[in-house]
Amino acid sequence: MEVVLKSQELSSLFEPKQLKFVSAEETVEGELMPKPVQRTLLLSGGGNSTSNHYSQYLQAKRVEKFLSKEPGVALTTFFGSGLTPKSPASVPPDVSRDDGGGAIHFIRGEIPGNHAATYQNVQDYFKSKMAGNSWNLGDQFFLFVADHGMPNSWDPTDIEVGDENKEVPAYDNNCINLWMEEPSLYPEQQCLSVSTLKDWVQTAIPKNVPVHFVMSQCYSGGFHLLGYDKDEKGFPHAEENICGFTAITDDTTAAGCTSFVNEDVYDGYERRMAEAMTGLSILTGESIGTPILRLSEAHDKAIFLDNTKDVPLRTSESYLLDYWKAFARQESGKESAKNSDVVLDKQWKKLIDDRQKVLNTMSPSLRKDMERRLQLIDTLQKQVVKWNSEQKFLLDDADLASIRQARKGIEGSISKLGEESALLSEERREKSKPINTKYILSLKNPKTEGDRERLEFLTLFEMDHDVVIARLKKEDPSLKKLERFLKTEDDWKKNTLAWAEEDEKRAKPSEIQAIRDLLGRRQSVNVQKSRLETVEGQLRRIEVQMQAAAVVAWLVENKSDPVLAEVASLVKCETEADTF
Repeated sequence: MEVVLKSQELSSLFEPKQLKFVSAEETVEGELMPKPVQRTLLLSGGGNSTSNHYSQYLQAKRVEKFLSKEPGVALTTFFGSGLTPKSPASVPPDVSRDDGGGAIHFIRGEIPGNHAATYQNVQDYFKSKMAGNSWNLGDQFFLFVADHGMPNSWDPTDIEVGDENKEVPAYDNNCINLWMEEPSLYPEQQCLSVSTLKDWVQTAIPKNVPVHFVMSQCYSGGFHLLGYDKDEKGFPHAEENICGFTAITDDTTAAGCTSFVNEDVYDGYERRMAEAMTGLSILTGESIGTPILRLSEAHDKAIFLDNTKDVPLRTSESYLLDYWKAFARQESGKESAKNSDVVLDKQWKKLIDDRQKVLNTMSPSLRKDMERRLQLIDTLQKQVVKWNSEQKFLLDDADLASIRQARKGIEGSISKLGEESALLSEERREKSKPINTKYILSLKNPKTEGDRERLEFLTLFEMDHDVVIARLKKEDPSLKKLERFLKTEDDWKKNTLAWAEEDEKRAKPSEIQAIRDLLGRRQSVNVQKSRLETVEGQLRRIEVQMQAAAVVAWLVENKSDPVLAEVASLVKCETEADTF
């Protein structure tokens, strides 16, 4: 059930919670001034009820609980279908939760003051409410996103020329996945793109109002472009007051969001950043420490605790990486051009070999940020070795080149394991076909209600998944039938043993064992692949920090003062960003 609110309804729904004003003694030029307000948008639970994961609900619930208690925060929450504790019982659940045994159950994602995370609602928030705000000195805007993310398949211009002159995604206009429970005539409205959000922010919020964001969705690094533009050659040019923190770079998926949540398996920037900010356990809601209100400090703590493949990024770091990417592209056409990796490798060695001399050439703000980054790199190297003892080379003065080489070697291993997994999956499917065929034939004359429903489900497997889900939701708004369908689909696709074991006539024991062996081998391969993906991400995490440090050192050495000034403005924005 999709909830779409009209503009006139939004004006009252989005009124800030009670605002407190300063006392008469606190005046500016004799006039009473309102106390600064942090206008905050919490956006999460996009997609639909099958993809709106339990971890996202818990995270949004804890962040809302924390922020809603602050009198200086005007909080608006968009999560899932917009359920609140006051929503009628007839409104269907909108969150998927795995019971730990592979079965999905749907629950109600109720959050006080919640609204549906639809394109229309978010658009109306910016165009109706935010655009009509009177902003005062000291006011800020904070955007917290814990949604799904994806590249923008609706934007044909979001491409660039990669290796061997092939077109590849540019990841400059990535999407936040908004709520769309049922298939729509406008499927592109499940995408809140970088360019659209940037336009809404710039239109609704004055340039002198600081805008800060935290995002943990896949491909979230693309949204650092809220804080800077790119010229025709790809060189970045920074906005003065817009910056933030993301779970991952612009070109890959993030860890974290999951329907199965427990202490052992749930990790990632999604969890660690929210816990650092709020001081609350995402799993239980209990206090686990003092909230870290300075976002940059919470971000660094999240990096340290996050034992996943995530590569958390600041806007200033994204700016530096994009600058170097544009510089390398520009230099590649010159006869005297040097390999950009070699240039950065040498710059890193210069920085480490004569650290104090290089630091002394920097402005105070950039020097402080560089000292923080070098300390973070040292801490990350020790932490990665603690998590992965085979990466001990990191403790032997590992440089940028050796980390890049190690990471690319692991990338190659991941690719080979992916190919092996695909072959095993195909072999398993081929061996399963005879068993599946026998089972389908046995259902042509179903004898029980369970058999009749299974036969119905089997006919749905080949249909468009979103259409099937929408159909089952209409047939049974409680989503119990959808739960049974997903369990049947999971059994059918992942292991046909359930059908085979029901009747010995459907398969010989040797056939069943052969399939079991293939499933076991594929699971082992996938576990290896997942572990290597985590190690690769953690090495990339260190590599990105080293690259950013080397680019700053190169810019200082080459006296690129205008660029350094923009980097310094982003660093200032980041260090001043607070939760409220």
